[in-house]
Amino acid sequence: MHLKQLLAVVAGCTVGISAAAYAQGKAKPATPPAAAKPAMPAARAEHPRVESKGEVAREEQHESMAAKKHEAGGKSVEERHEAMAARKHEEEGNKAEAERAKTVRMSGKKEDKAENRAFASAERMPNRLLHNIKVTKTERTQITAIEKKYREQITDLRHAEEANEKAGKPADAAIASRIQSLMDQERAELRGVLTSSQQKVFDQNSARIKP
Repeated sequence: MHLKQLLAVVAGCTVGISAAAYAQGKAKPATPPAAAKPAMPAARAEHPRVESKGEVAREEQHESMAAKKHEAGGKSVEERHEAMAARKHEEEGNKAEAERAKTVRMSGKKEDKAENRAFASAERMPNRLLHNIKVTKTERTQITAIEKKYREQITDLRHAEEANEKAGKPADAAIASRIQSLMDQERAELRGVLTSSQQKVFDQNSARIKP
């Protein structure tokens, strides 16, 4: 009786141990927590693309062409014809204005040449009038005084004309006649200093001088 009880206890312990072992074998070990993945580095900020001057110019040209095309497309045929006629009229007006300006410049150059010739003629005239004329000392003194008086007046006229030109004022239309008037007065005074024989040569020299 005691032996049977002992065997039963041993059998019970064995069954309990086997059940515990079986249960332990069926149980899955706890899975260790997964290691956190390293954070991806933040994407580098893209630098804004710098456009070259050529690209900017091309874009602006394309935009301008597109705008003109859009504008032209929105106009009627009649409106486009009117716009073309207006542009043509403006171009013709600009061309005519340029031609007028050119004519004025050419006219101004001709006037300048005429004035320069008049001044040069007035300055050379006394020597040409007295060519081959022998004068006395007294006559030379009188001639020198006359030449100085009129040379100063001619010089004053030249300076006044140059000042007007620099100031943008129109040229004096009467400048040539004023110079000629001074030359006529000087010629008469020079002739009055000479003797009758000297005056004959003087008159011959005067006839050879072109007006």
